[in-house]
Amino acid sequence: NMKSPAILADGNLTIEGEGDLTLLVTACHSAIYVRNGKLTIQDTTLKAEVTGEVRDADDLIMADKSVILSHAEVTLNDEIACGGAAIGSRQLNISITNGTHLSISSKS
Repeated sequence: NMKSPAILADGNLTIEGEGDLTLLVTACHSAIYVRNGKLTIQDTTLKAEVTGEVRDADDLIMADKSVILSHAEVTLNDEIACGGAAIGSRQLNISITNGTHLSISSKS
């Protein structure tokens, strides 16, 4: 859920650079939540695997403002048996551009 995700940022968050970021979330929580800001994932590889049984799960990746994926390799594996989306924006602004490869698999 959004109360205690694996990564919580207050304000803007940019994930970029060479290498991979792999998040293995097993405590029934969201992977990334950016409160009061935008999330940018660019020029990098991000993998998030979320498992568990929870009734109040939210989106795997969420930002209060926009979510921007650019020149990124993003793989999301959602094994939580409940609602919620893979990627969410409270401003309803999600941008996937510039050769981004997005792969999503979901149990529910």
